[in-house]
Amino acid sequence: NKRKYCQIRTTRNTKPNQTRGDDRQEQQHPSPPSVPRRIFLSVYLSTLLSICSSDSRITMVFQLAIQRAVSKSVQRTALRAFSAAPASDDAAPSVFDKLISLTIVDPSGARRKIPGLVGTSLYEACETNEVELGPAGTCGVSEVVRSDEWTEPVFGDGPTSGFDHVVLSGAGVDTAAPMTRSEERMIEHYWDFDEIFPESRLATEIKLTGAMDGMIVYVPPRIDDTNP
Repeated sequence: NKRKYCQIRTTRNTKPNQTRGDDRQEQQHPSPPSVPRRIFLSVYLSTLLSICSSDSRITMVFQLAIQRAVSKSVQRTALRAFSAAPASDDAAPSVFDKLISLTIVDPSGARRKIPGLVGTSLYEACETNEVELGPAGTCGVSEVVRSDEWTEPVFGDGPTSGFDHVVLSGAGVDTAAPMTRSEERMIEHYWDFDEIFPESRLATEIKLTGAMDGMIVYVPPRIDDTNP
């Protein structure tokens, strides 16, 4: 009985010691850390390219494959981000938000719609769309109307000719800058009294606004500018 007891006791005492020894061995020889997948792939691909560097064609093929894989990955990431992003009501305006439609009525009465870019002049819109208005002459703005009581001179010569006479009607006419004295003088100098209307303006002096979408522009018969 004493021998059995001693054997059992010895066995029980040795197990914890063995366990501690195993723990010490594990601490002395820890398991190697796991290598991130991206680092592994980059090392693998660089090694593969170095092996194939002797053949330029093989290297080019691998480089193209890597570029395509990266491009597809970036596209998928961008699409996920776009689909996950909430819709915004305050999206940045595009060029289509800056375009307006103008109706041109030529001397024969034919109508034609042309686009116009907000912020540019009516003359530029007509010239871009091949609407003949005659030569334009302007040497900077002569004055700026700040209010009904105050017109600020800015020392430009203003329009120097009145060939680009048009008659405005419809949407947004009231948003155009008021006629200056130099513009009025050019219209009266180049056109007869019966050819001038309250809506008469020079196309170079009209800056397009968003409110002018749908505005009608009547083009009177042109003055012969070939003769002095």
